[in-house]
Amino acid sequence: MKFSLVLDDEVLIEFEKFKNSLECDKNIIENLFKYYKPTHLINLKQIQKLEESNLVIDSDIKSAFLQSGYANLTLEKLSQKTTLKIILTNDKNKSFPYLYIKDEKIENNLCATFKQKESREKAFEYFK
Repeated sequence: MKFSLVLDDEVLIEFEKFKNSLECDKNIIENLFKYYKPTHLINLKQIQKLEESNLVIDSDIKSAFLQSGYANLTLEKLSQKTTLKIILTNDKNKSFPYLYIKDEKIENNLCATFKQKESREKAFEYFK
């Protein structure tokens, strides 16, 4: 399983509340979705925090996270195992690899360049 990014504890808890149709901070969720790319990676401490908040994650997903070999890593080290190498946060005082979800300076864009005779099929498939 490939992982794109990491969510800090506060953002993760709000995301799980949202997924489970529970009352959540709509501001955090709206800002999160500006940057969110599935699938996020979590560690054992975060699983425990979710369970302490009575937020249960699917046992198959929990197993996948625990078997990923990254269960005991810090969020910073965990982020290095992801494609984007970032941790989405609601704390504007944290620096890279944390990315403040209310930051208007960063855009989430994709760009690809194809030579004249190069196939563009992969790009077309991505957008389907």
